Amino acid sequence: MSMSSGQNPPQQNAGRIWHKVLVGFWVIVAVVICMLALHGIKPREAAPMFHDPAVYQEVPTGMIVAPFSAAVQPMERLLLINFEEHGDPLYVGLEPQVLADPLQGSGFLVVAWRTDGYVDVYHQPGLTLDPATYDIAGLGVQQMVERSLEDAFLDIRETGVDTYFAFEDTLGRAIAVTIQETSQRQRRPFGLLAPMGDAVAYPRSLPLVFLDHFYFVRRQGTHVSVTIADTPVELGGLPLPMDLQRMYFLRYSPEPLIIKLNPAYQGVLEPLPLQAEPSFPVHYEIADNQGYLEIPSMQVSDGQRQAVMSFEPPLPNILDLRDGAQVEGAFTVRGAASLGTVGGVYQFQRSGSTIRASMIPSQGWQPRMDKLSLRALYAMQPLFRSWPQTYVWEAVLDVADPLAVHMASAWRRQH
Repeated sequence: MSMSSGQNPPQQNAGRIWHKVLVGFWVIVAVVICMLALHGIKPREAAPMFHDPAVYQEVPTGMIVAPFSAAVQPMERLLLINFEEHGDPLYVGLEPQVLADPLQGSGFLVVAWRTDGYVDVYHQPGLTLDPATYDIAGLGVQQMVERSLEDAFLDIRETGVDTYFAFEDTLGRAIAVTIQETSQRQRRPFGLLAPMGDAVAYPRSLPLVFLDHFYFVRRQGTHVSVTIADTPVELGGLPLPMDLQRMYFLRYSPEPLIIKLNPAYQGVLEPLPLQAEPSFPVHYEIADNQGYLEIPSMQVSDGQRQAVMSFEPPLPNILDLRDGAQVEGAFTVRGAASLGTVGGVYQFQRSGSTIRASMIPSQGWQPRMDKLSLRALYAMQPLFRSWPQTYVWEAVLDVADPLAVHMASAWRRQH
C-alpha cells in the first residue's frame, strides 16, 4: 500500500479503526435496528441479457479480447499481530503467512510492518519472492531478508490459533512469538474484505483481500508471548467483547483469497481461445450474442479458492464495436458466500480505432451481515464498505489490428 510519509502505517491505522468501532458498539445497536427497519433495500432492475447488436459493426470478427484481468497471490493462511502504540521503535506489527504457491514456493514468511509505512519481509530459504507482489502492503517492501525460521508454524484449529516463530531482524534483535488458543468455547468467524486498499495513494490494481473464516484470538485460555530483544511486547485488545468473549487485537484467516483486479498494463492483448478449459488464475466465459462474442463472467482462482466477476450485460466485444458506439453495464465480484460482494459499473466508448474504457467499484463492498455485531460495526465505520468506491480504472485501447490490440491502463483514487 502506498501513502504519504505523514500518514500512520496501515497496521496502526487498522488498530485505531477497530478500537473506535467497538467502543460505541452497544450505543449504536438500537439505531442500526431502526435504520434497517425503516430503510428497506430496493431491488435492482434486471439488466438486459446481452448488448443490443446495433452497437456492433455489420460483420463480426469472430474473435474477442479481454480488457479485464486479474492476478492472484496464493496463500494458505495468515495471522495479523498488532503491537500497542509505541510498543517497538521499528515495527508496529507482524504478519506471519504460510504460502503454497507453484511460482514462489511453499513455506513460512513474516511481513513486519514498519513505523515508517514500509514493510520488511523475512522468509524461509525455499521461497523465491517477488517484491512487486507486496505493492499492496504499506509503501511497499523496504527489505526482503532470508531467515531459516526453523520450526516455524502457523496452524488454525477448532480451538483457534497455534503458532510459533523466531528470527533475527535487520537490527540484530531476536524476535520470538508463541500464541496458543486452547478455549473450547465456540468460535463464530465471519467473512471480511480487508481494507488494505484504503491507504494506497497510487494504486496499480484494485486489491481485493478476501478473508474467509476471519476471527480474533480470544483472551481466555490463550497463551501469548511476543518478545523483541528478550523484552516483552504489549499487545492490544478489543475494548468490548465479541460474541460474549474478550479478544486480543490479533486476527486470522485460514482461507484468504488475495486478488489484484485489473493490474495496470501497457502492451498487447491477444485474442482469447474460444474453447479453453477452466484454468488458473483466470478463466473467461464466452457467450454468443447473435454472432457477436461477449464475456458474461470471469473466474479467478488461486488453485483452491475462487471468486467470480460477472457482468450485466456481459462485457462487450470491443473488436466489433461500431464507430461512435458507447456501452455500459454493471459488474459484481463474488467469492465465498460469507464474503459478500464488490460491485460497480463499466463503460466503453469507441471513436475511430480508439476505445476508451473505465471501471468504477461504485457500490463498494456489500458485506454479509448475519450478526448484529457486524451490522453495528459497519454502520459505525463505513470505511470498511466504502473504500473501493474511491478507485477508478481507465484504459485506452487501439483496435486497428484485431490480432494485436494495444492497451494502456491505470488506476487512480478519487475522493
